[in-house]
Amino acid sequence: MRAVIVLSLLFPVLLGGIGKSGTGNHRIDEIPLTMKSETGQNIPFNMSDMIESVRYIRVEDTRILGKIGDVKYIGGLFYILDKGNQSIVVVDETGTIRSTIAHHGRASYEYLSIWAFDVDSGRGEVHVFDQKGLKIIVYSREGKYLRSVPLDPLYAAFEDMALSGRGTYLLCKETDGKEKGLVELDASGKLVRRLISISVKYRYGVVHNPVCLNRLSDGSVTWMGGTDKNLFYRVFPDGKCVPSYHLSLDVKLPASLQKKTYADPDDMAGQNYYTIFTYNETDHWLLLVAFSQNRAKICYYDKRSKKVHVVTGGADVIDPNGTGLLNYWRGCGNSLIAFLENPDMPAYQRAVREVGEGNNPIIVVATLK
Repeated sequence: MRAVIVLSLLFPVLLGGIGKSGTGNHRIDEIPLTMKSETGQNIPFNMSDMIESVRYIRVEDTRILGKIGDVKYIGGLFYILDKGNQSIVVVDETGTIRSTIAHHGRASYEYLSIWAFDVDSGRGEVHVFDQKGLKIIVYSREGKYLRSVPLDPLYAAFEDMALSGRGTYLLCKETDGKEKGLVELDASGKLVRRLISISVKYRYGVVHNPVCLNRLSDGSVTWMGGTDKNLFYRVFPDGKCVPSYHLSLDVKLPASLQKKTYADPDDMAGQNYYTIFTYNETDHWLLLVAFSQNRAKICYYDKRSKKVHVVTGGADVIDPNGTGLLNYWRGCGNSLIAFLENPDMPAYQRAVREVGEGNNPIIVVATLK
C-alpha cells in the first residue's frame, strides 16, 4: 500500500484545554509507537489474540457492486456504499440484497454525490452526506425519500459524517483549508458547537483516511483528529467529548521546516515525517497504519490490557484464520468488516471454498475478543 503524502498541520484544541495525563478526572492512555528500524527480531502478532471468529458472506450477483467506499453493519444488515454506482446497497447476513438507495441527480430528493453516510439504528433511516449538493438527505431503509437538511457552504469540504446519540450530526475535516476539526450540527443543519478546532499552522504530520469516524457498540463516535498532538477523541451518546488516547511517536521535524504552511516531497527528502494512513477503532481494539518515509508500521492496541502490538508486514503476523488482511478493516462495534475481491489473494481463495465464487466482493466479518 502506498501513502499519499499531504503535509499540513493538524493541531487540535479541545475546548477547555488538554493535558497528556488527562482532562479533569479523565485519563488519556499513551500508545507508544517507534518509527525507527528495530534491531533484532520482531515479536509476531497472532491474529487469534484479537479475532474470536471469522465468517464470509458472498453478496448475490443480482446487482454488481462497483468501488466500495464504506460499510456500516447495523442490526444484522450491511449498508454498503457503492461509490462506483453512487448508491447504497443493503445486504443481509445471507448475502441477499434487500434494497438499494440510488437517487443520483439534481432534484430535491436526489444527491449529486454520496461523500459519506450513516444509519439511525433505531429507525433504520439512512442519512446521506451530499457534499457537492450541500445537504444531507434522509431515506428509509427501502430507499424512500423522507427529508432533506440544507448545509452551510462552510461544510462543503468536510470529509466524514456520523449521527450522534442525541440525533445530531457530527462532521469532521482533517486536511487543507480553514474550519478544520469536528463540529456538531442539529437536525436542521445549524451549528450546535465546535467540539474540536484545528489550526492551519504546519508542523509535520497528516491523517490520510477515507473514513474518519468510527462507532462503538454503546453509540459513541470516535475520531483521530490531528497528528500534531496525536489525540484520539470519543463523543459519548450524551454529547460529552473527551480525548481518550495519545499516540506517542519518535518523529521530529527540523526547525527549518516547522514554520512552513506546506511542504512538498522535495522539502521532506531526508527528513523525518510521518503519515497516519488508516485508523479504525472497535469496542476493545484500536488499529492504525503509520508511514515514516518508506517505512510502514501497523499498530494493534488492546484497549483493555493497554498492550501495543507493532508489526511491519505479513512476516510478523500469525494468521491461523487465513484472513490475509493487515491494513483496511472497517470497525463496527465489536466487529471488523472487510471485502475480498482479488482472486489471486490466498484469503480470497479460502473464502471461495467456504461460500462459493461470484462476481461481487466477499464480505469478511471478524468478531473480536
